[in-house]
Amino acid sequence: MKIVKAPIRHDNLKPETEARLRMVYKFLRRNPVVASVSRMDMPFADVEQNFRRDMHPEREVMVWEMMTDRMMHWLKSNPYASDSAIAERWSLIMFEVSVEHPITLVPHEKDAHDGQNRTEGRIS
Repeated sequence: MKIVKAPIRHDNLKPETEARLRMVYKFLRRNPVVASVSRMDMPFADVEQNFRRDMHPEREVMVWEMMTDRMMHWLKSNPYASDSAIAERWSLIMFEVSVEHPITLVPHEKDAHDGQNRTEGRIS
């Protein structure tokens, strides 16, 4: 099965959303392990483009702010954590947030490219 990126749904993020995303990006890049596991190790333009694919980028940035806040607090409390512990904690944080803010798959209109029906994730 080939993973296909969602189409870009927004030409630009709202200025306040972009500013909030830049803060998330900045904080998650402070630790190279966190940057890698969170996929914030790429240029900001690529990260921003990924968020522009989301149906509700403002809400997605809010979720990432929560994950960033939890990760930064954990790192502050665990300054000597191993790389594997950091990666494990990030996975746990992502799981916790997915339980707190579940994504519901809903039918979406047919894809203009190939005419197939798609499902789309929405945060409840």
